[in-house]
Amino acid sequence: MNNLKTFFPNVVLTGAGVIKEIPYWVNHFNGRRVLLVTDSNIYKLGFANKIKDTVSAGSIDLVIWDGVIANPDLATVKKGLDALNKDNCDFIIGLGGGSVLDAAKAISVSATNGGDVRKCLGLYRITKRGLPMILIPTTSGTGSEATQASVLVDEVNDTKVAIYSEYNMADIVILDYELTYDLPSKVTADTGIDALCHAIEAYVSKGSSDFTDLMSLSSIEKAGKYLVRAYTNGKNDKEAREGMADSAFYAGMGFCGAGLGGAHGLAYPLIDYNLSHGRSVGVFLPWVMEYNLSCAEEKFSNIASALDKSCASLSVREAARKSIDIVKGVLKSLDISYKLSDYGVEKGKLSSMAEIAVNSTKRLLKFNPKHISVEDGQEIYKKAY
Repeated sequence: MNNLKTFFPNVVLTGAGVIKEIPYWVNHFNGRRVLLVTDSNIYKLGFANKIKDTVSAGSIDLVIWDGVIANPDLATVKKGLDALNKDNCDFIIGLGGGSVLDAAKAISVSATNGGDVRKCLGLYRITKRGLPMILIPTTSGTGSEATQASVLVDEVNDTKVAIYSEYNMADIVILDYELTYDLPSKVTADTGIDALCHAIEAYVSKGSSDFTDLMSLSSIEKAGKYLVRAYTNGKNDKEAREGMADSAFYAGMGFCGAGLGGAHGLAYPLIDYNLSHGRSVGVFLPWVMEYNLSCAEEKFSNIASALDKSCASLSVREAARKSIDIVKGVLKSLDISYKLSDYGVEKGKLSSMAEIAVNSTKRLLKFNPKHISVEDGQEIYKKAY
């Protein structure tokens, strides 16, 4: 195995109905009072109360805090920490999509590292493990449950910031497929394409290893089989829902160790156009794949075969080129346009948006298989328009 640096949750539980095991694990970590971190939408859907009923059956106190916003900022983490301290909670459950899980992790490590999230920001700056924590994703895309990162917004400087640390990992990950059965179709599409993008970018990343390649390629194969089915069939296709939950987790394990790349980096400015994170990276995915093709031809050939087994009979070059066409077809099937002009982006802003993206996301772009300069980013933006 080549060089490898990755991190793992302590325990991963998978299967329909496995949330019933929560009381055992709270007791295992001597939890007395649990803060359930979630958002208002998850609360309204009844998922939070479902967890509360499960925990209460185990005679454990639980407090629900549903204050997480999309793209959570540092002020949100502070509010969550205040809720934690107010109710004397010593255990955290994060229930929701990537924003919720990132916030839950940040609250956990802030609580044990001085109580100031700003002092936790950066690469491996914290020195203590966070409070015991269970992460339960309700979407199949971000992979946050599998990673050591919390991506946040610094509302003072209006920039994205992050906590990276081995202490920022979940103690328990619960992949309860039943929580994803009723995902709306648009959320299925946006989170699912995010998972596929994670896996593809991690697979061709400069930071990839034998292990991350295995995780990423497995994720790509599952996404190729199940993503469009989950979008098209909804809750009527439980196999597809379960397959995408696994795909998202595998992708998280992949990019946790390998890093991401150009699609995630160039998508950064689209936050101003009210696009979801998944849709934003989906816009750039085929264009960045095309840009990277010459530097990772064999890997793109493998991606094509993972997405469509018939590509195994093609030459490496033919299959590599086919991988882009397949991804474009997936995007079309998910009703996700990969043209910036369809999202109200002004042509006159392309150059400045690309410049902002390249200069703001070097931590991501350094893993891209082919160097992306500002000028390169501007060309990709023009093609994507």
